[in-house]
Amino acid sequence: MNDSGKVKLSHTRRAAFVYIRQSSPQQVENNRESTARQYALVERACELGWPREQVLVIDEDLGLSGSGSVERSGFARMTAEAALGHVGIVLGLEVSRLARNKAARGELRRGLPVGFVWGEEDGEVCFDPNEAVVSAIRTVFAKFTELGSARKVWLWFRSENLSFPLRAHMKSEIRWVAPTYTALHHVLTNPVYAGAYAYGKCSHERYVDEEGRLRKRTRHLPQAEWAVLLPDHHQGFIDWATYQANQSRIDANVHPQPHQAGGAVREGAALLQGLAICGKCGRHLHTHYSGRNASPGYHCSGKDIVEGRGVYCLTVGGIQIDQAVTDAFLKAVTPASVELPSRRYGDWKPITTPRWSSGAWP
Repeated sequence: MNDSGKVKLSHTRRAAFVYIRQSSPQQVENNRESTARQYALVERACELGWPREQVLVIDEDLGLSGSGSVERSGFARMTAEAALGHVGIVLGLEVSRLARNKAARGELRRGLPVGFVWGEEDGEVCFDPNEAVVSAIRTVFAKFTELGSARKVWLWFRSENLSFPLRAHMKSEIRWVAPTYTALHHVLTNPVYAGAYAYGKCSHERYVDEEGRLRKRTRHLPQAEWAVLLPDHHQGFIDWATYQANQSRIDANVHPQPHQAGGAVREGAALLQGLAICGKCGRHLHTHYSGRNASPGYHCSGKDIVEGRGVYCLTVGGIQIDQAVTDAFLKAVTPASVELPSRRYGDWKPITTPRWSSGAWP
């Protein structure tokens, strides 16, 4: 770990775990250098700001395979503590394969959404013992069945002046707050509420921006690309078939458009409204107009909706893009033997247009 700037006071107030592993007794005996390097991570934790007494060494799994046939009590204890918010950092070498193996069995303990708690058995997920919390979650799904839209459910909660349970992490207490659209949308789209265990729903990528700087971004993957998806893993608030039907219903809704639009918008001068797709995250772009001439533009507010942050994933002017799409469309539909006079974008009505991605304009 090279970037000590990522370590904050909120991390060093919690424990640092150093996880020591070797997959067989032979490796413990023959690869002592690797074992020594792992124990040296204790000093690395101290260098990053942890007092020595807060650094815990988990080495009871030495010599045990991570294939799943042998239970690793040390790793299970560490992940349980992490899920409870007791861990500020975990240091180890090549721990990811063991984590993936646990996740593939639905046993890797990670943060659960409000309404669920971890049970005593490996991978056991239970309803929150607080009946008021469970009732609030059930109400979200019941009202969605009745009203058919996340926005209408949110407006109903507001009209009834109802509070909604919020938990920052597994260790924190439940707080009752005014519900946000984001919170209710998350409940309706999270597969955990349908009894599924999911892991690897995002990919973390590095890319070079327009100015040549190295950047990081998180891409939300389509369900087919999730690393692990185990339906019927635990009892849910709805079943898997209902969850899938709800996702189709949400995707078909034009207003609001948290992830996708239902089709082209009928009003406004922008050619690609309701059709353009963000080349960074894959969501449909929203349309805006600015200036005295109400010039069209497109933006992706996916991060604002999904992560609750007030920043656009992408924003771009629409005049040149619309013209480029118009030219490409004319070129595609004009026979080689016929030359039609060039027309500017304003002479064309956006009746049918190709679904260009904002990341791949012609």
